[in-house]
Amino acid sequence: MLMYVSLIVPLGQLISMKWIFEWYKLIGMVAMGVFALCNHYVHIRTYTLLRAVYAKGVQCAGAGVSQTS
Repeated sequence: MLMYVSLIVPLGQLISMKWIFEWYKLIGMVAMGVFALCNHYVHIRTYTLLRAVYAKGVQCAGAGVSQTS
């Protein structure tokens, strides 16, 4: 849920550029929005990979325990 909420901020910045006319604010908002989306992508990818690795580890550990019992 928190990942979805954190996605709203950079998307809101990129959408609000429509109403900004000062070039220095526009450049700052573009840079912050793009880097925030890249950062968000990296965090989601890392979370997904770690979740997949640890889920496989738990399944393997559970299978090992049931075989030795």
